Amino acid sequence: MKKLLIVLIIFISNLFGNIIELNSNNLEILSQSKIYIDNTRKLNIDEIIKNDKNFVNVNSSIKNYGYSPKFDVWIKFTLHNKKDEPITKILEFSNSLVTNISFYEDTNLIKNEGLLNKDINRKSVNPTFVINLDKNETKTFYLKVFSKKTALTLNLNLYSNDEFYSKEIFHQVILALFFGAMIILALYNFAIFLMIKDISYLYYVGYITTLVFHHLLYVGFANLYFVDDRFMKIIVDYAALFIALPVLFLAFFSKSFLEIKQYPKINMILNILMLVMIISVIYFSFFNYLLKYRNIVPILLMSYLFGITLYAFIKKNAQAKLILFGWAAILIAGLIMYLSSVGIFNVDLTSYYVVEISFILEALVFSIALSNRIKRLQEEKNKIQIKLIEEQKDNEEKLNKLVIQKTDKLNKALEEKDILLKELNHRVKNNMQTIIS
Repeated sequence: MKKLLIVLIIFISNLFGNIIELNSNNLEILSQSKIYIDNTRKLNIDEIIKNDKNFVNVNSSIKNYGYSPKFDVWIKFTLHNKKDEPITKILEFSNSLVTNISFYEDTNLIKNEGLLNKDINRKSVNPTFVINLDKNETKTFYLKVFSKKTALTLNLNLYSNDEFYSKEIFHQVILALFFGAMIILALYNFAIFLMIKDISYLYYVGYITTLVFHHLLYVGFANLYFVDDRFMKIIVDYAALFIALPVLFLAFFSKSFLEIKQYPKINMILNILMLVMIISVIYFSFFNYLLKYRNIVPILLMSYLFGITLYAFIKKNAQAKLILFGWAAILIAGLIMYLSSVGIFNVDLTSYYVVEISFILEALVFSIALSNRIKRLQEEKNKIQIKLIEEQKDNEEKLNKLVIQKTDKLNKALEEKDILLKELNHRVKNNMQTIIS
């Protein structure tokens, strides 16, 4: 009897343990859900429901699989409306980069979403799904998630309409301010380039421009406002290029700004790394094998550039001390994005805007460093002008002395000429008188 009671308790626990009671506006869903990994990528919703016993608890608010294009993840959760009135909730899939998401209510497909299947009516950065529950109703929902060439990260949250749109408006305003600030810095540095023709500024403008485009993709703005599904498919296929471009421009900027050619061995290694990255971009644009390692070369190059900056700082390079802090900010942001993409970093820092703050700090520091470069170039120009003026004065003094010397010699020669003419005239007169007499 005792054993039967234990079995009954376990059965009831399994039956009702994953039912999520809706009693608050904001609710994290994933940790109370179950998942199933379909390694065949062939199972449909009916077959998934038959395999219900194979679902396992998540017990985590975020689940990160990194680059995982070889399997589908099925998420199952059950919601119960405790209220005596119907309610409407918004389920947010908090990852704009996942390419394909299918949302089911029991066996019925409700909506397809994702980076390559964006709903044309969606106004939010992340994919969303509307859930309606009648009073005291219980429903089971399924999500089929697959990501082609982007990181597969699971993060589900349930909101009331008002709370979701308040959060979404705030989020989009912050991102808009970030992109606006970056674009202003790009235009500022481009204007300086047009004035002084220093190639360092053009490389930096290229870096900011490609970084802004990459981050528009990363946070979901490009998919929401600028790019349709057809063009987004091309971008996803060539994602390695858009990841590498900001790093490549940053490498060219560092070579020019820090004058790395003065360190021949370091410069040679940097050139090799840049070449390897270009080759890796070409490879990953056409082949999916080893796809999860595509960001290693850009991260290595960024780390090496930081090391170069640190070395130049130790060697008393005046420019290095100005951008060392900026490089630290870039490296932090890059590592966070990389560790998140490969599934190592399972913390959602989106709401804290750590990456955006790092990029803004880096851009400000680099812009200050470039402004200081103008000051340094102006000081060097002034020194050259002063030196030229001093040399001109010195040359004038030398020329004056030479003129005086030549004039004295000429006057002396003229005096000698007059004496000679007088002597000659005297002798001629004497000779004439002698002849006449």
